Amino acid sequence: LDYRTGIKITRFIGNAHTLDIHNKEELALSLNKLKELHNSGIAVNHIFDLRKRILAYEKLRIHKSKFPAYDMIRNHIMSLLDALDLIPKQYVLCYIDANCDNFLISDDKKVFLIDFEYAGMQDLKLDLAMICIYSDLDKIEIDQLIALYYGQPISRDIRYMIYAYIAIAGFLWSIWCEV
Repeated sequence: LDYRTGIKITRFIGNAHTLDIHNKEELALSLNKLKELHNSGIAVNHIFDLRKRILAYEKLRIHKSKFPAYDMIRNHIMSLLDALDLIPKQYVLCYIDANCDNFLISDDKKVFLIDFEYAGMQDLKLDLAMICIYSDLDKIEIDQLIALYYGQPISRDIRYMIYAYIAIAGFLWSIWCEV
């Protein structure tokens, strides 16, 4: 890593491919890698704050949103954020950019996470939401992913939070796309 420029060169990972979200074995390996990150005990001084990110991207947008229902949806998203603020959460190091292209799987089934641009402290359920929206999963696939990550039945509250994060993250990245 060159600390002056921020450029980082890492070793090449040969014979690797990106995650096939519909391959259950690869998905399980990738979710285990996320769990490893979540349980690593590593803490950073940066929180990936959804509300602040929304506001920051809105400021960067030059024109009013092109989405006709933007203001109504924004109000709903802010209500979801308010509701989530009332629920105690344990922040862990989260990847945030959990899209299939950022999970490299080698021929010997090792998973490598690349591109930590957005990583920060956050509720781990946001990482699950991110992989769902990046992969355009439907409800059945989302519920299967949740079951695979937790490996046991979860409460309705946890499921609600993941789905709330899916809505919030989808909104956030729609603003990013407009910027």
